[in-house]
Amino acid sequence: PAQTPNPVIVASPVSDTPSYPPSYESLTVLGEKAASQAHQNKNSFLAAVNDPQGAFAGDTEFVSVLAVNGTLLADPAAATWIGEEIATYMDQNTVPYGQARHALARHGGGMLYENNYNNASSAGELLISEVRAEEDGLIITASRRMQTVIPMISEATIRSLSSVSETDADKTGVPYQQVVVPAEPKDPTGPGDTILGPDRNGISLFPAIYALASEGGGLLYGIEPDGTDITLFYVFPETDGQILVRWVSEPGREHKEEDL
Repeated sequence: PAQTPNPVIVASPVSDTPSYPPSYESLTVLGEKAASQAHQNKNSFLAAVNDPQGAFAGDTEFVSVLAVNGTLLADPAAATWIGEEIATYMDQNTVPYGQARHALARHGGGMLYENNYNNASSAGELLISEVRAEEDGLIITASRRMQTVIPMISEATIRSLSSVSETDADKTGVPYQQVVVPAEPKDPTGPGDTILGPDRNGISLFPAIYALASEGGGLLYGIEPDGTDITLFYVFPETDGQILVRWVSEPGREHKEEDL
């Protein structure tokens, strides 16, 4: 398929603080409650988060905590992962667990989509996570389970998605789209009416995009622009004041080698 042009997006006016849709207020409240307890006593806070019957554990929403080096310190449903640097493990689409969360926390926090590392199925499970800015060596995240599977993307598609050369990607016939955004927008939550604006869940990927780009780039989940399905994005490192972002089209099916 022909590739789409690379529109250059102009930044919108300054916004003091990011605003989340009302449907995620419970995540904000849960995260603030966790941060307040962490300030009082770090050790008792981590113990409380690790309690599967505690206030920070829930069937739908829960809190987890990373150290600044990416080590999992607390999660009410992941006893076997505690003490592990989770970004050294990858999901079915080679996305390192916790990498985007770690980058986002180091750059002020925000919301993003993640794969639930506690889900043992081959398809994983989508999480919507509100990541708080790193504070006192802790990265506190409040997440919501979406009961949504994540599509399998072939290795060839992922390699082409992150290929620097568009010619290499063209040879595979990978159906991807791309856009270029300014690396230093006036609004840290991202430009306004753009193809990468807030999705059907009201979530903008811009904070996570800027965070990943400033730390060398990487893979990220999100809703396909103008679509409804979860797909895979690749954020390139900042180059000449711009950030290239690509995403896989047709995320609902696996792209097998014979298809390509």
